[in-house]
Amino acid sequence: MSEVALAPPKGLKPDSAGKLRRLRLFPGFTLTTKSGLARRLHARRTEKAAQRLRQSSLAPLLNGQDPLALPQDAADLLYLYDTVSSRKVERAIEFGSGQSTLFISQALHDQGHGHLWSLDANNLWLEHTKAMLPEHLRPFVTFVHSPVRIVQDYGVPAWRYTVVPDGKWDFVLMDGPEGTGQEPGGSDMTTNLIEMADSLNPGATGFIDHRWMTAVLTKENASDRLRLRFIPSLESWEFQPR
Repeated sequence: MSEVALAPPKGLKPDSAGKLRRLRLFPGFTLTTKSGLARRLHARRTEKAAQRLRQSSLAPLLNGQDPLALPQDAADLLYLYDTVSSRKVERAIEFGSGQSTLFISQALHDQGHGHLWSLDANNLWLEHTKAMLPEHLRPFVTFVHSPVRIVQDYGVPAWRYTVVPDGKWDFVLMDGPEGTGQEPGGSDMTTNLIEMADSLNPGATGFIDHRWMTAVLTKENASDRLRLRFIPSLESWEFQPR
């Protein structure tokens, strides 16, 4: 989970019809969000996750955070750890480094195998994540500086990471670039998952962290290859190959 915001470049604006597209594709998202149900479920899950983290061997991973970084979501972090652990992941990739890097690599460490490629568009934040990573987790992570650019391949301006390792994947986290969804003129849409849909191994899974515009764009253009499911208690999406 990337924690340092990038300034949105000029020309990248949200689709004016985005909310209508979201309603059509993910009615459950709109219903639970408008009613406040998703927020309440997420708060409850986060509280329980934070308690579990404080009482577990994972607690040291929460140390060493930059005071200027965005607050971390305990529910998301435990979801990442539990999912990677339960699926015996060999090759994982994340778009947006940060505390998620520690929890994914800890899961790989605890199972004794696997590797994570951690991509970030912000090289300074990538270096910060490297510094946070405990020594015992470093063999499990390769850091990749991957600048982003704007493309319009799917009818709307969206981000694309330009450096992505080749190969098949067992787990994918979409959580970057950071700081592009809420500010005026910003957009959280990224195209990389659409282009990676055929690179997921059978039984693979992935997570779109809170980025509803990325989820909408992906479902519109890769629903024949990916199944997306909104999880209200995480206010995020899980996906698997068809």
